[in-house]
Formats: sequence, C-alpha cells, structure tokens
Amino acid sequence: MTDEGKKSNVARTAPNGRELERRVREQTPARLMEGRAGSSYRTETQLRLRRDHAAARDAVRTELDLIADLGQEFIERWRIFEVSTRARTKEEYLLRPDLGRTFDSGARDAIGAQCPHGCRLQIAIGDGLSVRAVAAQVPRMLPLLIAGAAQRGHSDADRNLVSNIHAAGVPPVEAAARILNLVAAMLRERTSGVHLKEQLQPPLQP
Repeated sequence: MTDEGKKSNVARTAPNGRELERRVREQTPARLMEGRAGSSYRTETQLRLRRDHAAARDAVRTELDLIADLGQEFIERWRIFEVSTRARTKEEYLLRPDLGRTFDSGARDAIGAQCPHGCRLQIAIGDGLSVRAVAAQVPRMLPLLIAGAAQRGHSDADRNLVSNIHAAGVPPVEAAARILNLVAAMLRERTSGVHLKEQLQPPLQP
C-alpha cells in the first residue's frame, strides 16, 4: 500500500469530532469538551453547571432521616441505630468539620450498649457528604457486605478507600466486594491507610 493509501485508510477509520466526543463522554461524567461562546461557557453548559451545583449543595446539606431514607423494615432487619457527632447540623459541620470527627457525649454509650462486643467487623454508615448516596446505595450494599463477611473473613488485600459509588461510577456490588477485601487486609496485616494496596477481586453476585 502506498503512503497515500495509508493516509486514506487512517482518515476513513479515525473517529470524527462528534464520534470522539461521544466516546469521551461515555468514559467519564467529567465536563470535557464543553466549548465556549466567546470567553464564557455556552448557555446550555451554564445552566447544567448551576443545576449540578444546586444538587450538590442539597446533597451535602440535607439531614439524614433514617425511616424516610432507609425504611422501617430495613432499619429493624439490620438493627441500625443513629448516633451524632459534636456537629449538631450540616451547616455547623460545613463550618466546623473538626466537630464532625468526634462523637457527642451520648454516642459512645449508645455504641457500647447496642454494638456486639468482641466482633471483628463493625459497619458504620456516615452521611457527611451525601444523604442521597446513603439512601440510594446502602440498601443494596449492606446486605452484600454482611453476606460476604459471613462467607469470607480472610482473603486478599484491597484498598483503604472506596468512593464514587453511584450509577455512573462504582456499582454497589463491586464496592461491597472491595470493602470486604479491605477489611480482610486490615485484619491480616494489622494496619490500614496507604500501607494497603488494592488487588481487584471478582465482584460479589447479588
């Protein structure tokens, strides 16, 4: 094939601008290739930014309501109870995140009274960043975590942080498997944090 033929073949197989944009957008929810009108975003992009910003603010500031967000039956089945940090509201937590790192005066007593003693795994659900994420993902993830923990308490290592759990990110089934691997690694290595390296495992079956 001549050089001209090669160039022609490349031109025919390379994606055009619209196709490339479509492929990029399928891979990430990040705002890429948005384009501009003069020195500003286009009107459509500006409206999406405002909408997403408002949704993010609502997600962070919304207070957790166990019964409304998780349901009475689910709470009773998994014996979920609520404790608070020294940050009394989300507004105070945003202004003073240090208060969200320590329990209030009654939380330790509640945990000591309601959590079983001598167990090797205790699951805590935090609503600091998004109540919507708790309501959407916990009903799917918690049964997987408990079932998986009962089947295997000692397996290969995983990582110390599993985040980005949502429809366009890490699926709950995969997240539950990764968390279980992390717990096993922490128990085996008697350490946590950056010392643990992730080794991906097959996802749990729902």
